[in-house]
Amino acid sequence: MTDQEMADAVCCSIDMHGHDRCTEQSEWDELKAEQDWVYALLAERDALRIRVVELEDRVARSAKLIEKAVGKLGGDAQHKAG
Repeated sequence: MTDQEMADAVCCSIDMHGHDRCTEQSEWDELKAEQDWVYALLAERDALRIRVVELEDRVARSAKLIEKAVGKLGGDAQHKAG
């Protein structure tokens, strides 16, 4: 289920309950708060996905720098031994 489908399901639930069952404003407010909570969680999840990508990129850059440094140290050691 996509983010939009999940959000639509919450909206449909609110609309359906708002028209069919919920007559009190407090019930409507509770459902609206639940929808807002879902949107906040989806936004937080997206932010965490972006952060994971950033961290993966940083790890890859660090690994390349380490490999380069180790290669250079290995070359220096061979040069001194030779």
